[in-house]
Amino acid sequence: MLMKIIHRIKPILLILGIVTLLVTSAWRTEAANTIVRYRLDPQSPYVNQFLESVAVPGNKEFLFLSGMVPPVINPNADPNTPQAYGDTKTQTKNILTNIQAILKQRGYSMKDVIKVHGYLVGDPALNGKADFNAFQDAYAEFFGSSQQPEIPVRTRTQVTQLVGPGWLVEIEVTAAK
Repeated sequence: MLMKIIHRIKPILLILGIVTLLVTSAWRTEAANTIVRYRLDPQSPYVNQFLESVAVPGNKEFLFLSGMVPPVINPNADPNTPQAYGDTKTQTKNILTNIQAILKQRGYSMKDVIKVHGYLVGDPALNGKADFNAFQDAYAEFFGSSQQPEIPVRTRTQVTQLVGPGWLVEIEVTAAK
């Protein structure tokens, strides 16, 4: 009697085992194909500004953008001065707007950005100090907002100069999807 029951249950158990294996395998494959964003410690003052790290699986496509610089916003100003391009916040916002447009042309969006490197020059109006707060104010319009909650890893660096004498900001990004 027990053998008859086992004989009848065997195909059902085999099917359940196969289904479990397939579901688990699909789940593992999906997890292995997902970009993982590791946030900073919740106590960090920068927790909503950038990530600690990002893990990108090998099956993802990358897009590397060269350093982007600000457009001229005041054609009447000397192009060798920040007045031609705006202050740090204006330059940052205009650069990120340009980056957003380039990403869109390539089939990406700001949510796909995994790394940002901002190069800032000291602002003559601030006695040669880089305006990191103004950079962050503009950056927050593109990353970590209710419209676009993803944040990338990020580095901000003050440099002695950029190629354009009036530039206060240059931004380089990497995207993946």
